[in-house]
Amino acid sequence: MTNNQLYINECIQTIFGKLRTYDKAVKLWGEKKEEIIHSPLWSQEEMERRTSAATAELREAAQRFYDAIAKELESIKQTAIVMENEFVLSSELSAAIAMVCSVGADLPYETRHNLVQTFVGQKQALIALISIMEVKGVDVQEAKSYIFKAEYRCEELDNLAYQIVAQAGINVGVVINFVRELEKFAELMGVELSNKFVSENESAYMSARLRESFGLPVN
Repeated sequence: MTNNQLYINECIQTIFGKLRTYDKAVKLWGEKKEEIIHSPLWSQEEMERRTSAATAELREAAQRFYDAIAKELESIKQTAIVMENEFVLSSELSAAIAMVCSVGADLPYETRHNLVQTFVGQKQALIALISIMEVKGVDVQEAKSYIFKAEYRCEELDNLAYQIVAQAGINVGVVINFVRELEKFAELMGVELSNKFVSENESAYMSARLRESFGLPVN
């Protein structure tokens, strides 16, 4: 990966770390709600007061999470903008263009796919390659999927991150949605993540968070 791609990976790993801290706050909130619901010592009024206090703490944690990752998202955006405006007529790009010109529409899918993947995260190189592919009658649908406005995508990520604050304790699905879109963005930028946030056992993670949101014990 390039230095810019490595930096984006670092920013995303920092976001994942902040998200894990927020996840602990969600767990604590779920434990408090469970304790409140099952306590025989408090009146309904006291239970509501304590539940409101616990929820307020969760919202504060969500706001801290958003404030922290908003800075990382801004850094990612600025780096992505630099990447999408860079253009280097490298030997690899020259060779790819030469191959497309030589083979044309008969270019096999696997070869076309590998050519595109070589330049993922290099928007200007992809644009140059696509222009030649179109002239030569080569399918460019896959290649065009990697052409997007980085600034807009990052703003969408910021909006998704803020939904975690807006829906703290209400819709835990917004966390998973944010993570999925962030990892998808990394893929589109050609960034190989050193670690992903959710393991293969994503369904178990979602089940646990949903149970906690209702104040239910997690087995």
